[in-house]
Amino acid sequence: MRKITITIVGILIFSTVFSQNFDKKSLNSLEELGYTISRSITDYPKADLPEGTVNAFIGTMLQEEYIISLLFSIDDSTFLVASNLVLDDDDATCRCQNPYVSYKDDKIITECQWMRGLTFGEELEVKNYKLYHIKHIEYDLNEDVYEEAEVAEKNNDPVGYCIEFMGAQYYSDLKYRVKESLEWAYKDALELYRNKEYTKAAELMLAMETKCDMSTTGTVSELFPDEFKRIWGDVTLFYLRAGFYKECISLSKWLLEVYPDFVGVYLQYGDALFKTENLEQSKVIYKKYTELMNKEGSNSKIPSRVIERLK
Repeated sequence: MRKITITIVGILIFSTVFSQNFDKKSLNSLEELGYTISRSITDYPKADLPEGTVNAFIGTMLQEEYIISLLFSIDDSTFLVASNLVLDDDDATCRCQNPYVSYKDDKIITECQWMRGLTFGEELEVKNYKLYHIKHIEYDLNEDVYEEAEVAEKNNDPVGYCIEFMGAQYYSDLKYRVKESLEWAYKDALELYRNKEYTKAAELMLAMETKCDMSTTGTVSELFPDEFKRIWGDVTLFYLRAGFYKECISLSKWLLEVYPDFVGVYLQYGDALFKTENLEQSKVIYKKYTELMNKEGSNSKIPSRVIERLK
């Protein structure tokens, strides 16, 4: 059961027009108490501001209890505290310290985007500068995302799955979803490659690379660096075998910028350059490949075509 307490603190005779009981506080004193001051309340009626004040704000403080205060600013460093509303319930640890606030029909709505697109907030009513609690607000901005991602999962569509989560709002687990999509796509592409369906394997990973661009970022690679490197290294081979030479060249360039000693990629890179008749450039890459192979004692494994093409 939510317990609501309204406390009016201090006495301040503000003017001959208003004799409201306000507590005059400096910004420093509010911050020392642990308050966070929101941006001014959107559309708060100027006519309802106490005389001599310029804006209305919500102040929030989360300690053992969650306190919402109605504030009116005299200037940038001085506020009148009209009332304090204490909400003491099980949701207190999820509350937002710096909400977006809006005003409509004597109601103040406080909202905060939380992890995974969840939005929490409160609907409050203002009467004679006092706050009254109406209801707790909680909804998920990403309901449509979850539904579409579920459809993609049922259709065995890792790219579509990734795209849906890329469009999510305030989704804290996004990088894990992208990692999941990348591993899923690679597993399917590897099976296609092993079945000699090279074009399908290449098309799947190209869609992953271009339509879910976070799948080639450091944010995702840091979750599983060795597997990430191996996946995209294998994809250069998928592209090469499918005849996607330009795509192979582009991906190889990027990989070698990140992993300059990634020896296997030099072979795919050189082959793709040779296939596109960039013969002189292919020799440069093949030479680097042979140097790395010799360095690791694998010179006997250098394909004969590389030796021939370097002559």
